[in-house]
Amino acid sequence: MANKKKPKVKTVMGIVRIVKIGFTIVFKKAKTIATINADK
Repeated sequence: MANKKKPKVKTVMGIVRIVKIGFTIVFKKAKTIATINADK
């Protein structure tokens, strides 16, 4: 039973990591765009 669950947990952790990285990139872009717009 435990062996069957492990791959799913790893997959979920991988997806969470990808989502977090995606959000970080989006927020960095938004912050950069906001800074550029504020400078204008």
